[in-house]
Amino acid sequence: MRRGSTLVAVPLFDRNGKIVAAMKVVAPTSRASIEDLQRRFLPVLQRAAEKAHDVLRVRM
Repeated sequence: MRRGSTLVAVPLFDRNGKIVAAMKVVAPTSRASIEDLQRRFLPVLQRAAEKAHDVLRVRM
């Protein structure tokens, strides 16, 4: 991550519970605080991670 950036991220797990990837949203700190990103994007990332987990569990 670069200085002046803020991010939120969620891990993606395989069927054995091992972290195999992550999804993140990054924004300049001048445009969004960590609280903004958590409020606006963390729920979206968590839902997407759940859907990806379903696919990874079947395919990996």
